[in-house]
Amino acid sequence: MVLKEDLESYLKSYEAVDLCTLQQPLDSVQKSIDYAYSLIGKPYDKKAAAKQALTGKNDQNNIYNCGELVADSLVAANPIKFGNLESKTFPSDFLFNNYLQPSYMTTIFS
Repeated sequence: MVLKEDLESYLKSYEAVDLCTLQQPLDSVQKSIDYAYSLIGKPYDKKAAAKQALTGKNDQNNIYNCGELVADSLVAANPIKFGNLESKTFPSDFLFNNYLQPSYMTTIFS
């Protein structure tokens, strides 16, 4: 299920993680956070990225993976600016745009 976990605990589950910080408009940050918190407890979709890779689309089934959670929270915060993210699942979907700019990127090895 969707849950809140601190970054340090999450990173301990992996040998290495690529981490990218994206900046969104300041007026939508709190709305995005509030929406993401509203999804805590919803079912988690371990197959979403594979389904999107095979079919080329996100089925919008109210079951979330991390990419869907980020995309939906951005759309909820600013539907005009982020409306074209509704069908996104892959983290790379957020890098190839002109409205969220990377401010920090690194690889962390545990």
